[in-house]
Amino acid sequence: MANEIELKLRIAESSAHLLNDHPAITARLIEAPWTRKLVSIYYDTPDFSLLDAGLNLRVRSMARGGF
Repeated sequence: MANEIELKLRIAESSAHLLNDHPAITARLIEAPWTRKLVSIYYDTPDFSLLDAGLNLRVRSMARGGF
């Protein structure tokens, strides 16, 4: 499995077009942008042992054609 680099951004939906149209993004596109639904479920013990240890367990599912 390939390594994953996750970059988290917070942007207002009304401003998303500014990010999508930014030259730093568009100059590196090799195909048209696309979206798909991503579902993440986080698990922990009842006493939050993982959280207390600075860990998390996430199971992620990605839709290929929608749900």
